[in-house]
Amino acid sequence: MEIGHETRSLLQQLEKQVLQQVVRNRGELRPVLNHIQHDLRQLSLYLSQPATAQSDAAAHQPQRRGKTPANRQATGTPQPHRPAGGDADESVV
Repeated sequence: MEIGHETRSLLQQLEKQVLQQVVRNRGELRPVLNHIQHDLRQLSLYLSQPATAQSDAAAHQPQRRGKTPANRQATGTPQPHRPAGGDADESVV
């Protein structure tokens, strides 16, 4: 099947427009891609240091409500009342 001269010309114009749009899109996406690449490098560096990552994670863990008896003694926190049975008084007031 033979393509007519006018059809061929229209296809060439369309191809040119598509290529121009691709170049435009690439130019617009370049800064975004560079930013993502930078963030990935930073994340990779962070994850390659397990001791730092673990200490940071521990520093950001939520505070626990109760303290251990050893921690209470070390920090001077008063001990809870312990009845004769040995269990801590956990009654709600």
